[in-house]
Amino acid sequence: PLFYGVNPEPLPQNLGYATGKMQHEKTGIVICSDGDADRIGVVLPGGKFFNSHQIFAVLLEQLQSKGLKGKVVKTFTVSRVIERLAKLRGLEVVETPVGFKYIVDAMLEGDVLIGGEESGGIGIQGHIPERDSFLNGLLLLETMATTGKTLDTLFADIEKETQWQH
Repeated sequence: PLFYGVNPEPLPQNLGYATGKMQHEKTGIVICSDGDADRIGVVLPGGKFFNSHQIFAVLLEQLQSKGLKGKVVKTFTVSRVIERLAKLRGLEVVETPVGFKYIVDAMLEGDVLIGGEESGGIGIQGHIPERDSFLNGLLLLETMATTGKTLDTLFADIEKETQWQH
């Protein structure tokens, strides 16, 4: 409950315990949340951090693969891989200033498939117009289960398709 004495944000510097637990694992993931469960972080086997930009891209791909449509709303600090992926899927991208409140405004206007920010806050169509790390974690697990692929592999596929180099 005290987040092992660190700031309760799902950032690499705060996830030493989860990273340590995954250091020697070959499968599975650790889904991390902040204190109010609105931001997500993921630790992969080997203790590798899977960042919010990667999570956003994988979730976008998963939602779109289900036939869902709508705008992709992102803060201007989110990776350009999101724009490239959305363009390849024929989805409009709306860029906002930093702050999830701007994404919420777009979600309330309607027709938003997914909206996200660089800090791991991501909102999904058909759910509340707000960030929800638990829903996003479940969607990541669903993605892995339905594709039979790891998150690393899923993002590598996106990088290859979008010709993204980081």
